[in-house]
Amino acid sequence: MNLVEFQSLVLQARAIRRFAASPPITEADLRALVDCARVAPSSRNQQIVRFRLVHEADECARVFPHTKWAGALPDWPGPQPAERATGYLFLCKPLGVQAGHDVGIAAQTIKLAAQCAGYGSCLLGALDRPALHTALRLPAELEIDIGIAFGRPGEKVQVETAQPGASLNYWRTPDQVHHVPKLPLDALIVPARGAAR
Repeated sequence: MNLVEFQSLVLQARAIRRFAASPPITEADLRALVDCARVAPSSRNQQIVRFRLVHEADECARVFPHTKWAGALPDWPGPQPAERATGYLFLCKPLGVQAGHDVGIAAQTIKLAAQCAGYGSCLLGALDRPALHTALRLPAELEIDIGIAFGRPGEKVQVETAQPGASLNYWRTPDQVHHVPKLPLDALIVPARGAAR
């Protein structure tokens, strides 16, 4: 894979919030995604992130009420039953331990691997963590950092270039295309002090 192909992969790996009901993601595929994260970089190689797999329909149904899906779309109640994720991974860490770098590296590795496998995914940070901890029967010494939902993509996502000063909130058009504004490259690069832009 060259840089152009990798950029295309990153562009395709959008947050998907509506999924096709079938085929569902399998336990074997979830394990393969975790295996990709397993060999990714880890701070001081401590490998403290643990993964809770969810793939059975009844457990997916128990998890869903404890998730929130689109903070920038306050009038959207979330995916309907036929549009919901067919599997989840919950990235956990030891209670009270800071693991932001490891969790971020693992989550992005998993998202890109899922895209390669034909799955859409959505990072879930807005979670009812105490309720999920109970629903997932997690050990007391672990806490949930982030979740990732998976399924075959059931919606179209379009990346847009944000105009200076415009809102960066994503939106949906009446045809249900999900639009995601991204800042232009030059807006992200910090010049040296006093250097001409």
